[in-house]
Amino acid sequence: MGHQSTGEGGAATAPFRADIEGMRAISVIAVVVYHAFPTWLPGGFTGVDVFFVISGYLITRLLLAEWGATGRLDLSGFWARRIRRILPIASLVLVVSIGLILAIPALDARALAPHAIAAALFVHNLHQAREAVDYLGAAHGHNPLLHYWSLSVEEQFYVLWPLLLVGLLLLARRRASPRLVLMATLALAAASFAFNVGLTARDPALVFFHPLGRA
Repeated sequence: MGHQSTGEGGAATAPFRADIEGMRAISVIAVVVYHAFPTWLPGGFTGVDVFFVISGYLITRLLLAEWGATGRLDLSGFWARRIRRILPIASLVLVVSIGLILAIPALDARALAPHAIAAALFVHNLHQAREAVDYLGAAHGHNPLLHYWSLSVEEQFYVLWPLLLVGLLLLARRRASPRLVLMATLALAAASFAFNVGLTARDPALVFFHPLGRA
């Protein structure tokens, strides 16, 4: 028997997947190489999207497995596992980053304070979109909290997607239509695609950081 993996939700319910962990490693390495040596791997930033897809697949798989086994979803337990998994290290990095902001004279603490608050509340992506930040531009390279946008998107997904999935599963049960969940998911994907195509030229920052644009 294969050993158990904690998975995205923190519960030991799925066997270890070497293929998924390998793809995760490749996506993370691609992002790191892109930021350290952008000319070496110009498209390395797309590793973030690969990671989002993997996380979405794992979480949906675990939630559907729980629903199939028990007929319900323990959302409070799911969110508690997410908090235990993410909050300690995210808080530590944020505290260290704020300390560096206060200690390094070249960094503008007042200008970066809104970023720190948004990062702490996991809405940094929305703050960046409102400020029309060009993530790939050089003008914002001084912001040590810039990368919190992706964690914010992921945490918003972990709040919104289980709630939507529960609603779809309950509706599918009531109507005896198991394909409803699949059709609704495809509709969401189509809406996300249309959102990207329709707004990229007019408001690229909004599309880049918005959770619907990443859905």
